[in-house]
Amino acid sequence: MAASMAHSSLSVLLLLTLTTSLSISAFMAAHVGDEAALLAFKAAAISGGYDDTLASWNGSAGGYCSWEGVRCRGRHQRVVALSLPSRKLTGVLSPAVGNLSSLRSLDLSFNGFTGNIPASLGRLRRLHILDLKYNNFSGEFPVNLTFCSNLKIIDLLSNQLHGRVPTEIGDKLVGLLVLRLRNNYLTNSIPASLGNLSSVRTLSLSFNQLDGNIPPSIGDIPGILSLDLAYNNLSATKLNRESLSNPSNSQIGRHSDLRKYPLSHRQSRWPSDDQCGRPALRNILSLAQRLDIAVDIMDALDYLHNHCQPPIIHCDVKPSNILLAEDLSARLGDFGISRILPEKANQSLQNSNSTIGIRGSIGYVAPEYGEGSPISTLGDIYSLGILLLEMFTGMRPTNNMFRGSLDLHRFFSIHVLVQKCLVSVIDISTSCLRKQPR
Repeated sequence: MAASMAHSSLSVLLLLTLTTSLSISAFMAAHVGDEAALLAFKAAAISGGYDDTLASWNGSAGGYCSWEGVRCRGRHQRVVALSLPSRKLTGVLSPAVGNLSSLRSLDLSFNGFTGNIPASLGRLRRLHILDLKYNNFSGEFPVNLTFCSNLKIIDLLSNQLHGRVPTEIGDKLVGLLVLRLRNNYLTNSIPASLGNLSSVRTLSLSFNQLDGNIPPSIGDIPGILSLDLAYNNLSATKLNRESLSNPSNSQIGRHSDLRKYPLSHRQSRWPSDDQCGRPALRNILSLAQRLDIAVDIMDALDYLHNHCQPPIIHCDVKPSNILLAEDLSARLGDFGISRILPEKANQSLQNSNSTIGIRGSIGYVAPEYGEGSPISTLGDIYSLGILLLEMFTGMRPTNNMFRGSLDLHRFFSIHVLVQKCLVSVIDISTSCLRKQPR
């Protein structure tokens, strides 16, 4: 009997020893794996500038959890976050990052990474946040990312991705809250499966080369707050500003709290010159339609500046804030940074410098705001001038060709347009861009 009990106790002891040994082995393997993945990341990334961001990534006594940008959690001290935004990092993103199996947040935004986004990131099943905006990543959107079923935020804004928007995003990432693919080179149509993203609050696909119809399923997303599809070649006559306040017109009308739905960039582009070396216009909206839209915009500004008491300064007049109704009449939207100009304060503001930060968007904001001039109606007039030039030429003020002293205004001061009927429009545009527009 005693021998039997001793044998049983010995078996339990051996089992506990084996379990502990396996647990320690697993911990050591995970620990070594995380450190190896981080060192591989360091080897592939290149620090720029005078400060070596990754200088702390060495055999310091604190271990890799003390390295800059690395955050660990849990009793096994696994890496759960890698955050190195705006560190002037270049090079490529090592596929070894996919071995950080406990990673929940990856933020490498505002750097200069190049090459493809590694498909190995699809192994990060616990990943919640992927923020790679403002880099130079190329290649196609990595479909393997759709295996990261816990993803809440995908932000790939301002890279050089091309190819299609994968249908798998809508099929597999149903818990996604934010999808930002703005300012890339994505092509083909918007997949109807994006309508399955029932939790999404922000969907931004603007500044790409998408075409075809906007899927009606987008109107089924119940709580979307920001939908930005501008600067593409999309068609959606049923998704318009009138629908936002009239649910019977369109599915998109159910979104009473939708902040922005810009469709104004269905107008002409200016992709090439004709055989005589003159700009060739390819119309999506006709010239007459664009003239009508321009008149609507000017009427709106005239109302805000001269017929509202007190006057209202919009502060962000640009194409993506022009909303088109089903009959293509224009509405001026997004008053998020607008200012009410009290009548008594009007004169004092005109004669004083502003201590408020620059209001407006790059390329459209009046230059005098950058010099500390006060908010005024003249700032809106300047933005109107840029807007009109862009509407009738398809050229953006942020085009890469505009460098140094050459900007959109100066470019059209020295070039002659094909259509004589546009001369008066360009005259109005350029007069709006003078230091004291009237």
